[in-house]
Amino acid sequence: MTHKDIVRKLIIKEVEMMHPAVQSFEDNPIEFLLQKYPSMKNTLQMLMSSAYKDYITGIYIVAPKPTTFKIVLHNDQTFLLTYLGKAYEATVSGKKFYLQTIGEKERCMEAISRLLTLGNPIHNKGPEEGEQAADASESEPMEGAEKAPETEEAEETES
Repeated sequence: MTHKDIVRKLIIKEVEMMHPAVQSFEDNPIEFLLQKYPSMKNTLQMLMSSAYKDYITGIYIVAPKPTTFKIVLHNDQTFLLTYLGKAYEATVSGKKFYLQTIGEKERCMEAISRLLTLGNPIHNKGPEEGEQAADASESEPMEGAEKAPETEEAEETES
């Protein structure tokens, strides 16, 4: 490789980093909204850490003015983020937190943490869950065979 080729590849890499691939709403709605509203991305990182995408299953625009987003967590719990110009206001479990002050940010983080503890945990398969799923799949055909005659008897009694 010549020096020109090396420089050309480095320039292409830098240009790609400067202009990320623009996604459409249909391809990936969450990424599209996060690219369109970078301040919301920063707010979610501040509230939930840089791994916030592991806990979010959907982002919806609820109202155009003031721009209000409904954030759906992995356990079907929700909270709202309203853009107020300089900062966001979060509404978590009916309580409003103006995210401009440190105390409000801390209370909002704790409220989101409480929301995350409610409901179903993240669906990650560990070694124990894999064994339980295999045991359950082996026992299902036997259970199904027992239930089939009961349903037939129920149909006969209804006639």
